[in-house]
Amino acid sequence: MHEPEVTLVIEPEHLKGLIEVHLVNQNHIPVEIVKYGNHVEDTPKKIMNLLNAEPADVIEPADPASVAGEEDAAEKRKILEVGRQVSGV
Repeated sequence: MHEPEVTLVIEPEHLKGLIEVHLVNQNHIPVEIVKYGNHVEDTPKKIMNLLNAEPADVIEPADPASVAGEEDAAEKRKILEVGRQVSGV
């Protein structure tokens, strides 16, 4: 039987940080956020490229600056800014 060494997460922008916070991790396997975005319709090859890519500098996921350089960054930044206002951060 294989024992996982790390949990890799690709999460959508609107869930930034929430998956790691709410993940029930009874075996205490390290969690690594690989990428943000909606990659549901991506090919397996593209998903593997995301998983094998060099990790980006760590930025607080809820920070509007965390979407810099991403596709539709301006729209994503607005969503994160509204989320911060609603949550009172």
